[in-house]
Amino acid sequence: MPLAPGRGDQKERVLVDRHAFLGGLLLQAALKRLGTRANELGIGPRFLAAIKALNQRLRTDPLGLGEPLRDYPNAGLQERVGNHAFLFVRYAVDRVRYLVYVVRCEAIGRDF
Repeated sequence: MPLAPGRGDQKERVLVDRHAFLGGLLLQAALKRLGTRANELGIGPRFLAAIKALNQRLRTDPLGLGEPLRDYPNAGLQERVGNHAFLFVRYAVDRVRYLVYVVRCEAIGRDF
């Protein structure tokens, strides 16, 4: 769990809600296509629950989800990959500004 800004002197760890950006029109279009496909397969509610859970995890513990892919020290970002349920996500974490940028999200597994 990250420390809240300006609270590094406290021993207590404070959960910080990060801003998760499901960025860009291409990503939004891809999620819409996945949702349509999930509904066709009869797993729309499972898909919606997985998206909500993934979003919550990205907001509360993005560094605990998945594994680091590469660091961009000049930009202050760490690119990571992870999965939740049947969703795969590639994203970057800005540790200073408490931001998460989702680059790609896709379904994995035989259902899709």
